[in-house]
Amino acid sequence: MKRHRHSFPVLLFSSVLVFAACAPARSNVRLSVSSGGSISLRALDAAAKKGVLEGAGRAAWFASDTPLEGFSAIEIQCKIEAGGPVAVSVGLVRADDLSGFGALSGNPAARDVSTVTGIVPGSDGAAFCTVRMALPVPEQYPGGADSPFPAVRGFVVSLSGADDARLSLLSAVAVSVPSSVSGLSRTGLSRTGLADETGWEWNSGGFWAGFPASGGLLDASLLAAGDIPPVSVPEGSVLKVAIDARTLPIGTQARQQRVSFSADGKRFAFRVPPSPYEARIPHEFLAGTGAAGPVSVLSGAQFVCGMRVSPEDRNLLVRADPHMIVEWPQSAWRRSDYEVFSWDRFPTVLIFDTADYAVQDRLFKRLAFFVEKQGYRGKLWTDADLAGLHAFNAHDYRAESLAEFFARARAEKFPLNRDELELEALLVAEGVIRLEGDTVVPGAGAVISLSRESARYLRYLFMTHEAWHGIYFITPFFRDKVQSVRSSLDVRGIAFLESYFTVIETLGYDTLDTYLMENEFMAYLMQQSVANVGSYFTGQLLDRFRRAKGDPELAAWLQESRGADFVRAAGELNDFAFENWGLAAGRTGLFTFE
Repeated sequence: MKRHRHSFPVLLFSSVLVFAACAPARSNVRLSVSSGGSISLRALDAAAKKGVLEGAGRAAWFASDTPLEGFSAIEIQCKIEAGGPVAVSVGLVRADDLSGFGALSGNPAARDVSTVTGIVPGSDGAAFCTVRMALPVPEQYPGGADSPFPAVRGFVVSLSGADDARLSLLSAVAVSVPSSVSGLSRTGLSRTGLADETGWEWNSGGFWAGFPASGGLLDASLLAAGDIPPVSVPEGSVLKVAIDARTLPIGTQARQQRVSFSADGKRFAFRVPPSPYEARIPHEFLAGTGAAGPVSVLSGAQFVCGMRVSPEDRNLLVRADPHMIVEWPQSAWRRSDYEVFSWDRFPTVLIFDTADYAVQDRLFKRLAFFVEKQGYRGKLWTDADLAGLHAFNAHDYRAESLAEFFARARAEKFPLNRDELELEALLVAEGVIRLEGDTVVPGAGAVISLSRESARYLRYLFMTHEAWHGIYFITPFFRDKVQSVRSSLDVRGIAFLESYFTVIETLGYDTLDTYLMENEFMAYLMQQSVANVGSYFTGQLLDRFRRAKGDPELAAWLQESRGADFVRAAGELNDFAFENWGLAAGRTGLFTFE
């Protein structure tokens, strides 16, 4: 965003108002603090008294009694009540703009300005616009961090456009520095110079625009028409793209609409779901995949409602699409043995990606036998007990199972390993499980896991399989649908799957657990496309079933029917998933490389 500077018009108070009690009058507008409380403002001109601007070329100047310190930005929300198209500008008032009495000097200097043009009132004659401007921090001072720089004391808002234009200030907010963001200094500047959120978005509150301390210019009308400029994503930040189909069709499972991007010659896209979606593109992902340059929208701009660049908190779980996680550069992990993500669309589903099967076993092997393995369920087994036994190449657990496992370990004072204790602490921190006295109870959410030791094609397969489990765990209406579809299946189909889960020794599922059987039935159908369900069941599954000496009558039925009932059931679940989430059998992510 290019730097934008200009001078604001000044219409001073009469001397009666300015010098009453030797200071300007108080404004009806108060500066709210995002973390709580508010700051009284002085009106430095007539328009600032009520916070209303009437006519083109007008401005309202506001100042606080003390410097605005400990804040990352000022955010102004206004309502355009007449005129149009209009432009709204926001600048910062500095200490050197004020006289010794605290009044505005007669000829304030030009300054960095944040301007939104092309704001047009709607059919009701009104439009809403929010302008956010970052406060400068020492690292950004013209002469460097140690140079003198006038303190920020307030802000100025101006209106330009038609002579009948009218603007009312609805709110002014001082945005507190997010203390939780790692990499932020005491001044609020991240290690990369990104101090606050920048960008733009159309939302239910109108048009929002965020600018750096150097200001900038955005044309709301061009953005609304899909003319979107490239966006840079600095180190330590994340690009958030607001995607919304609104009333536009999203296509079909086979030809779903996409928003396509390019960066440094790399092309990638997000499929458009039926409900509003925020696609998150961190710098670390772009840099690790060779696409660290500015991000441009190539197609699908009609679905883009906003693009914001925000500082990324490296202490929080990385929110990402499942397909992005499969492709995530391992060099961008925050630790060498595993990385933990939360699913961007289902944030209570945590996704572990481990460096190898050994790491995954340390985290989940004992849990797998406790929760799912027939003949082992409900008991905590030592490492010696489990030596030589295979758990799973990928894992999935709901909050209830996780709570039961850790509650039993506490009750029995069972010596869990370091990774399991770290897992418990993380699950508590994320609310998946909760501590109540000396025990552990379920919270909300689930955990799934896969490993880098798996081949890439298997990672996609495992991610899809486990992610469907994650949705099943946290979505009651999806469980109801799965139960309905499974109950409509030929009884020989149910018998085949339950027998398969028994005779394949590496699975060893407890077939008496109806919840588990319904969940696995769904995942085995939805882990590949509907077109591949028949060949998967009559090919790979049937071959393994026969080699494991499975029931020949069930094998013959599956061969003769060509898996038709499984294909029908998969189609029904596939349609349900697409209608609700824009997902489909064979994929639980919206992201794809092109």
